[in-house]
Amino acid sequence: MRSVRFQLRLTHKIAAIGLVGVLGLAAVGLIYEEGTWSQDRARKVAEDSRAIAGLTRRISIEMLEVRRDEKNFLLRKQESYVKHHAQLSGAIGRDFDELKVMVKSSGYGALADQLEVIHDAFESYADDFAVLAMVQTKIGLDETSGLSGSLRKAVDVVEAGVAEINDPKLTGRLLVMRRFEKDFMLWRDDKYAAEFNKAAVAFSLALTEMDLPHEVQEKLSLNLDEYSRDFAGWVGAIRQIVRSDSDLGTNFQNLEPKVAEAISEIDRLSGLADASERALRDTMKLRMVSALALAALAMCGLSFLLGRAVSQPISAMTGALTKLADGDFHVALPGLDRSDEIGKMAGAARIFKDNMIEAERLRAEQLADQQARSVQRRDERLRLASGFHDAVGSIVDKVSSEAAELEAAAATLTRTAETTLELSGVVAGASGEASSSIRSVAAATGEMTSSVEQIGRQVVESRKIAQVAVEHARTTDARMTALSQAAGRIGEVVQLITGIAEQTNLLALNATIEAARAGEAGRGFAVVAQEVKALAAQTAKATEEIGKQILGMQTATEESLEAIKEIGAVILQISDVSGVIAAAMEEQGIATREIARNVQTASDGAARVGSAISDVHHGAADTGSASGQVLSSAQSLSSQANRLKLEVDSFLASIRAA
Repeated sequence: MRSVRFQLRLTHKIAAIGLVGVLGLAAVGLIYEEGTWSQDRARKVAEDSRAIAGLTRRISIEMLEVRRDEKNFLLRKQESYVKHHAQLSGAIGRDFDELKVMVKSSGYGALADQLEVIHDAFESYADDFAVLAMVQTKIGLDETSGLSGSLRKAVDVVEAGVAEINDPKLTGRLLVMRRFEKDFMLWRDDKYAAEFNKAAVAFSLALTEMDLPHEVQEKLSLNLDEYSRDFAGWVGAIRQIVRSDSDLGTNFQNLEPKVAEAISEIDRLSGLADASERALRDTMKLRMVSALALAALAMCGLSFLLGRAVSQPISAMTGALTKLADGDFHVALPGLDRSDEIGKMAGAARIFKDNMIEAERLRAEQLADQQARSVQRRDERLRLASGFHDAVGSIVDKVSSEAAELEAAAATLTRTAETTLELSGVVAGASGEASSSIRSVAAATGEMTSSVEQIGRQVVESRKIAQVAVEHARTTDARMTALSQAAGRIGEVVQLITGIAEQTNLLALNATIEAARAGEAGRGFAVVAQEVKALAAQTAKATEEIGKQILGMQTATEESLEAIKEIGAVILQISDVSGVIAAAMEEQGIATREIARNVQTASDGAARVGSAISDVHHGAADTGSASGQVLSSAQSLSSQANRLKLEVDSFLASIRAA
């Protein structure tokens, strides 16, 4: 049994571990393939759910845009919103068709039925809006088109006919009709339409009671009938618009919760699909980790058993080799009876043992020979060390002495250079301060010269400006005179406006009296007459206030005229004084320039002295730098000489000790 166990080679044992690992990986691969297939299916369902949710939200946004087009059309009456509404409605219909196909293919039958109901409701809404847009277009998209344009033309014709007749009673009846027409347009209340019809009948009766030519009465009556028909058609269309707008709002309000419910259901289904995908992914990970763990445990168990079967004989072999390395040549080598790799290693160890025994014998012979040669080499080293000390020691001592003397001389030279540098620096500083002071005086003198010249120029410029100011004062005097005359003319115009306002007030009073005589038909004219009278009173009051302001402006203009004349006289005096100052500043400038020239000459001399002292200072600095370098070199030489002496002594000591 033992011989059979030893016949199995280490390669085969290690291959068994690899086989277990391959089987584990194969199991993991099968689990991965099955999990990938299931995960792909779940991912496809989740992606379809997300696509359905995205398309549903797009439909919701498009429906909001359709609603906005509806409101914009009703507000701005532009046909472009109708076209855009139709385009969006078509796009929404196509999106609904695509969405229903996607929902049915995903197996959501109940949701597909819900979307079908929403689609039908939206189609009904789109049809209702198309009817509303058609009716609004019939009414007219602006005041010149459709029923609105026809109504406007009919009103213009009737008003022109009434204006030709020029009868206050008939005009009052027409104004009543127009008022009820505008009230209906503003409030959309049927009572105003009924009042309009009553006013039309009253207008027709008033027309028949008038003593007019038959042709005029018939023409105006036909125009009135056309006006009434157009208004009735406009009223009917408006009623249809109101009903359609109310139906549209109600339908869309009923549609919105259905869309929100569908979006909520789609989000729920999408969340379930995502959760299913995550669950499958987690399950696949768990199964793969479990398979890998089982394979790892199997490999670890097999590796432990095989490792133990290999490690025990190897440990015994290691102990034997350790003893052999320690010099125990009588140790027994284990594993010589094995036929595997360990047996081969035991055979190699036996050969190593024999070689070590032979090597130990040879080492003992070499040790005796080396001891004899070591005594001979030591005597030779002592003789060489004594000769080297006699030849080199005196030279090293001489170099050390000369280096010390050179260091002392370099130190003296350095101190002398430092003293020279310090003195030249003091002299250079004093010279620089003197030169700086002279330059400051020169600069101040130059600035004073420049200031004197600048003051002279400013005085001349001030004289010129004063002369210009005198001319401007004269011009302003003439303009103020013209302004005073213009203010007088404006006062005359104000008096004329006051007269017109008084006449307007009288005319408004007469119109009020005539309107009162007309009774109910003249009530509108009475209101207008009262407003005209109020405006005439406001005009009279405003013109009176303007007259007061103009009187004040004339007084201020005369005072300003006198002040400008006085200012001109003062400016003329300033001009004369500026001329005297300019002459004095010119003489002061000549004297200042002479002082500046003399100070500049002194500054140049001080600068030359400073330059010479600076050269001396730089020379002293160069001397100090050179002496410092010499001192540093001397100190380095002395240090190296001492180090050489120490190294020689150390070398000789090591030679003697060896």
